[in-house]
Amino acid sequence: QTLPLVKVSAEECGGPKQCALSGLPRTCKHRIMLGDSGNYYYISPSCRARITAVCNFFTYIRYIQQGLVRQ
Repeated sequence: QTLPLVKVSAEECGGPKQCALSGLPRTCKHRIMLGDSGNYYYISPSCRARITAVCNFFTYIRYIQQGLVRQ
């Protein structure tokens, strides 16, 4: 399953926007689509880094389960 993260264009980025995850005003250079609603939500770089870390963790766990990585 994929989690679409889209880099925002320079014009769209503009000034600080409210991060949909942290609720803080930040320069949001990425946006994310959750579910099938088709709505994109702006996310800050720190929230994007956390999402990426969690996805990488679950990928690593899946690799262990498949026997691709030894414990």
